[in-house]
Amino acid sequence: MAPVMVLIVVCWIILPRAARGSTSSLDSYQRQLSPAAHRLLVTVQSLVAKKEEQKALTKIEKFRRNHPRSAYLLVEFMAGNLQFSLEQLKSAVASYRRAIELAPHFLPAQENLGMTLLSLKEYRQAGEQFAAAVSLARKTGSDRLDILLKYAGTSYLMVADYGRAQPFFSELVEQRQDFGRESVQALVRIYLELQRNESAERLLALILSHFPDDAVYWRLLGQVRMSAGNYASALAAYKVMLSFKNPEVKDFKIIAQLYRLLGLPAAAGQALEQLYQSRQSSLNADEIGSLVALYLEAGDDGRAMNWLKRKQSLYPSPQNLLQQGEILYRSARYKEAYGILSGLTSLPEKQGYQFLLAGYCAWYADDLSAARSAFNRASQYERYRERSIALIAALFHS
Repeated sequence: MAPVMVLIVVCWIILPRAARGSTSSLDSYQRQLSPAAHRLLVTVQSLVAKKEEQKALTKIEKFRRNHPRSAYLLVEFMAGNLQFSLEQLKSAVASYRRAIELAPHFLPAQENLGMTLLSLKEYRQAGEQFAAAVSLARKTGSDRLDILLKYAGTSYLMVADYGRAQPFFSELVEQRQDFGRESVQALVRIYLELQRNESAERLLALILSHFPDDAVYWRLLGQVRMSAGNYASALAAYKVMLSFKNPEVKDFKIIAQLYRLLGLPAAAGQALEQLYQSRQSSLNADEIGSLVALYLEAGDDGRAMNWLKRKQSLYPSPQNLLQQGEILYRSARYKEAYGILSGLTSLPEKQGYQFLLAGYCAWYADDLSAARSAFNRASQYERYRERSIALIAALFHS
């Protein structure tokens, strides 16, 4: 974002829109120029037209040295513009400050100083400078007010000063009704950071009254309601959003999360399945694992088992087989469970547990010999030794 440039051609000053409405007459600034200063600016303009900015700046610096007691707004402003263009940002700051000292009501210098501070990443100083420019723009009726409000609010956002950013974006969006998407999203974010969820929801109600078919704002409304813990109404907003556009991956994931927060894990799983079916690429192990977990939470062992089998075919792991064995055990399918569990020779972190569970499966299937064998194998591991020996003893007395 380059500063606004003042173009000087002989005696005429062609200014950008930022300068219109200034309380100080541009003619008066021009009349203040000495003949030497006027000749300087004509020369500088000619050099700028030839893209010889460094030579133009050298001319200004020489003029300053030769006229130490003279200072002119237009000379300092042009110096700042040239320094900014040449990336001499700290020098540009000094030049714009001198211009403002000479003419406090010259809005382009106020704005350009703010832009230069932004480029230097001096965000708080930039915010203060733009706030001053906003105040001046209000007094002069400048049509730069909207952009200055945005710059002021953005500067404070860059240092997470949401309290100071809020009035600028509120005036821009809610009073002046600049419904640009970036401004609306910024104000919603500010309200959420300030824990003003009701303000955020009122804002979005206003925006949606103007743009009822805009999926982005329905998504934002869902996010606001979710942040406030209103999961059912958040889900409703997301469902409206889905009716207007092809959802993104993050939308399905948030919808699944909302279903889970509402105690509907099966619906959450179905939302994720819908997402994964729309993708061309294969699911990774974690994605399949999330589906398994959701269906297990929902008590849908059949779907959980189907996804576990798919996971095992794509990403073989003893843990997948253990989970299959546990599901079969809970379903009283003891022989099938025993066949899987007894064949697990290695189980990281829970080694021995598979044999203990296999022993129970064999016992409930009335295969006491297989049960004793499985408990013997489990007893080889200290963690399960005492329980396994007790179970073997119980088998002898059964």
